[in-house]
Amino acid sequence: MSGSVFSKGSLRALGFWLCCHGAVACTGVSSNEGGGQGGDGNEAGSPGNGGNGGDDQGDQSGGGGANGAQKFAGTTWRRLTAAQLNNSLADLFGTGLAAGAPDPDIREHNFLSIGAALTNTSSGGVEKLQTLSHELAEKIALDPNRRKLWFACDPKTDFGACVSASLKKLGVAMFRQPLPNETLAGLLALAEQAKTSFGDPWIGVQYALAAMMQSPRFFYIQEKVRGDAKPGESVALDGYSVASRLSFLLWNTTPDAELLAAADKGELDSDSGIETQTTRLLQSPRAKQGFREFFASAWGIHKAANRSFDVEAYPMLAATVGASALEEALRFIETHIIDGGKPLGQALLSNETFVNRDVAPIYGLPALPGPAYAKTTLPASAKRHGFFTHTAFLIANSTPIDTQPMLRGRTVRENLLCQQIPDPPANLMAQLPPLEPGKKQTKRERLAVHREDPFCASCHDPIDPPGLALENYDAAGFHRSSEDGLAIDAKGDLDGAAFDNPEGFVKAIIGHPAFYPCFVTNLYRHATAHVETADEEEALATLANEFVDDQANVPRLLSKLTRSRLFTHGTMPAL
Repeated sequence: MSGSVFSKGSLRALGFWLCCHGAVACTGVSSNEGGGQGGDGNEAGSPGNGGNGGDDQGDQSGGGGANGAQKFAGTTWRRLTAAQLNNSLADLFGTGLAAGAPDPDIREHNFLSIGAALTNTSSGGVEKLQTLSHELAEKIALDPNRRKLWFACDPKTDFGACVSASLKKLGVAMFRQPLPNETLAGLLALAEQAKTSFGDPWIGVQYALAAMMQSPRFFYIQEKVRGDAKPGESVALDGYSVASRLSFLLWNTTPDAELLAAADKGELDSDSGIETQTTRLLQSPRAKQGFREFFASAWGIHKAANRSFDVEAYPMLAATVGASALEEALRFIETHIIDGGKPLGQALLSNETFVNRDVAPIYGLPALPGPAYAKTTLPASAKRHGFFTHTAFLIANSTPIDTQPMLRGRTVRENLLCQQIPDPPANLMAQLPPLEPGKKQTKRERLAVHREDPFCASCHDPIDPPGLALENYDAAGFHRSSEDGLAIDAKGDLDGAAFDNPEGFVKAIIGHPAFYPCFVTNLYRHATAHVETADEEEALATLANEFVDDQANVPRLLSKLTRSRLFTHGTMPAL
């Protein structure tokens, strides 16, 4: 972009516009600003725009048994993750605008969504966003193919009418709710000023687009309740907030036109309307985007993506083996859990998976030509027992040179069973005791020292047995029967369920009374960007029981969750 477009006067005008129109959102917590509280009639949640003026129709049945919860977590503002920002830009303006996040994505309680709700944008991130917004706006405004997506008219002919109508339509899509009249007026004034200064109507449009991209209404997913609500009061979210929750959960991107139209008509204020849209979104191939993000985070396999291994220890492995292992896992999930609709436990025990030239050697399979994946049933010689003995889960919880039983065990406890393990004291070296010179010991023998110390045992007792149960698989996931010439003992006990080998251990995980409730809890946390409150736990337990009774079918669980009050209601935060 030319220096003239970045003139200080124009940037000051843009900054002033941002300060006047919604910058309060950068606190990360919504005050339900404008949500039917004395707005101009165009705010989401106001009468006539899908919010029904706060008139709860009463058919939000709280599918999944959620009716019993009286208090729900507070409404939030959460910034778009890097993937959500890129997906949204592609959906709004076409591919080729990948931008990434101005600040790094942060995981909290395993999920990017929770991190996005708890993390403010840094001052450096604001500066990057300002620069990025101008770069993107220029690409859009000066590209006839991109701008025609929203500008059916020519601003050179009738600037005011053309830009007003186009930005009003675009505003609904970008902000995921109708554009308030005063916001539209501010955008038009900014566009007019830039057009006059530079003598080009499309540069006027460019400045308006840059302002919209910098706005917290675009960069943050904002949640509002229907009607007037007092601080601490739990009420239904407005239709536009439900639309955003649905779209970012199932497609990991901004709501499409049909979903926003459903919100505008008030259809997302009812169970039947939500079910219709949930079914539509789930049936789309785009649902895989949402599922991938959830499963990669929930089970910690996202860590495999950047894992590489010591070249001397594993000369046969490519540098891309970690990314390939993650892709294998995600294809497995799509095939067995999502598309196949198998019960979750049954799906996880399958050895039908996908291999390419990177991961085939780990399973003892012949090398494959090229990078393509082939659907394969792993032979008995691979000694696998379902998903938790496949490459991604093992690689994600290793170091480049060795297994980490403590890390693997902690992942089982926290990600699969939702049992929180405290961090070791800051001054404690959390590593295996060193080997004595000339002495051979298995990790089981070395870790026994920790469990003999009462101070260490409180952490090691719960995490060592599940971690040691997977010692038959080395750091890169190759099967082995011995460690440094010593036989590996994989026997153990998982909260009363004894096992003799990895196969028994995997079955003990799936049969653990906390496994299915943890899965439901993780899905809820990811979907709503917060950790459940005490008032929500009973409703989640009911939903988990219904999940088990329903053969642990994940798509049907999603349908029930999205119709529950856990998903459709929120509490106004204290001012």
